[in-house]
Amino acid sequence: MCVRIGRVKFGLNICADIWQEHAAEKALDAGAQILLVLNASPYHLDKQQSRYEAIRDRTGETRLSVVYANWSGAG
Repeated sequence: MCVRIGRVKFGLNICADIWQEHAAEKALDAGAQILLVLNASPYHLDKQQSRYEAIRDRTGETRLSVVYANWSGAG
């Protein structure tokens, strides 16, 4: 799914999409210029390194810049 904000087309990856190989590629195929990843993962010790690796994999596959936002706090 893509959303245009001004002149920029953002591909949306939500939560587990960033861990899947083809979700970012589908956003690229839809015309995304930047990948926006919206997440609400709970805190896990040493999880940050895994996130970096997943994002590095997705940017390597698509060459898209990534904006990653993880909701934190209590609801």
